Amino acid sequence: MAALQVKNVPEDLHELLQERAEAEGASISEVVLAANRRELSRSRVQDWLDELSHDAPAKVRRADILSAIADGRRSR
Repeated sequence: MAALQVKNVPEDLHELLQERAEAEGASISEVVLAANRRELSRSRVQDWLDELSHDAPAKVRRADILSAIADGRRSR
Protein backbone atom coordinates (compact mmCIF):
# COMPACT_ATOMS: atom_id res chain seq x y z
CA MET A 1 0.00 0.00 0.00
CA ALA A 2 1.31 3.45 -0.88
CA ALA A 3 2.06 6.11 1.70
CA LEU A 4 1.16 9.78 1.48
CA GLN A 5 2.63 12.60 3.52
CA VAL A 6 0.92 15.98 3.73
CA LYS A 7 3.09 18.90 4.74
CA ASN A 8 2.22 22.40 5.92
CA VAL A 9 -1.16 21.47 7.41
CA PRO A 10 -2.53 24.56 9.15
CA GLU A 11 -2.84 24.12 12.90
CA ASP A 12 -6.59 24.80 12.90
CA LEU A 13 -7.18 22.09 10.28
CA HIS A 14 -5.04 19.62 12.19
CA GLU A 15 -7.05 20.33 15.35
CA LEU A 16 -10.31 19.74 13.47
CA LEU A 17 -8.97 16.47 12.10
CA GLN A 18 -7.86 15.40 15.55
CA GLU A 19 -11.26 16.27 17.07
CA ARG A 20 -13.11 14.37 14.32
CA ALA A 21 -10.84 11.35 14.71
CA GLU A 22 -11.38 11.26 18.46
CA ALA A 23 -15.16 11.63 18.05
CA GLU A 24 -15.23 8.73 15.56
CA GLY A 25 -12.78 6.57 17.46
CA ALA A 26 -10.48 6.61 14.44
CA SER A 27 -7.03 7.84 13.57
CA ILE A 28 -6.40 11.06 11.70
CA SER A 29 -5.20 8.96 8.76
CA GLU A 30 -8.51 7.07 8.68
CA VAL A 31 -10.50 10.32 8.76
CA VAL A 32 -8.41 11.84 5.96
CA LEU A 33 -8.67 8.69 3.83
CA ALA A 34 -12.46 8.58 4.26
CA ALA A 35 -12.77 12.28 3.35
CA ASN A 36 -10.59 11.81 0.27
CA ARG A 37 -12.58 8.75 -0.79
CA ARG A 38 -15.87 10.69 -0.48
CA GLU A 39 -14.52 13.67 -2.39
CA LEU A 40 -12.99 11.64 -5.20
CA SER A 41 -16.11 9.50 -5.64
CA ARG A 42 -18.16 12.58 -6.56
CA SER A 43 -18.46 13.54 -10.20
CA ARG A 44 -16.51 16.56 -11.30
CA VAL A 45 -18.59 19.48 -12.58
CA GLN A 46 -16.65 19.41 -15.86
CA ASP A 47 -17.50 15.70 -16.35
CA TRP A 48 -21.16 16.52 -15.79
CA LEU A 49 -21.04 19.42 -18.25
CA ASP A 50 -19.28 17.25 -20.84
CA GLU A 51 -21.96 14.60 -20.45
CA LEU A 52 -24.71 17.17 -20.92
CA SER A 53 -23.09 18.56 -24.04
CA HIS A 54 -23.22 15.12 -25.68
CA ASP A 55 -26.96 14.72 -25.10
CA ALA A 56 -29.20 15.61 -27.99
CA PRO A 57 -30.94 18.94 -27.43
CA ALA A 58 -34.67 18.78 -26.82
CA LYS A 59 -36.77 19.47 -29.89
CA VAL A 60 -39.37 22.00 -28.77
CA ARG A 61 -41.55 23.58 -31.37
CA ARG A 62 -42.45 27.26 -31.23
CA ALA A 63 -46.14 26.35 -31.33
CA ASP A 64 -45.71 24.17 -28.21
CA ILE A 65 -44.07 27.05 -26.34
CA LEU A 66 -46.81 29.50 -27.30
CA SER A 67 -49.47 26.96 -26.34
CA ALA A 68 -47.87 26.42 -22.91
CA ILE A 69 -47.74 30.19 -22.34
CA ALA A 70 -51.40 30.55 -23.33
CA ASP A 71 -52.38 27.68 -21.00
CA GLY A 72 -50.51 29.32 -18.16
CA ARG A 73 -52.20 32.64 -18.73
CA ARG A 74 -55.65 31.02 -18.86
CA SER A 75 -55.08 29.27 -15.55
CA ARG A 76 -54.46 32.55 -13.70
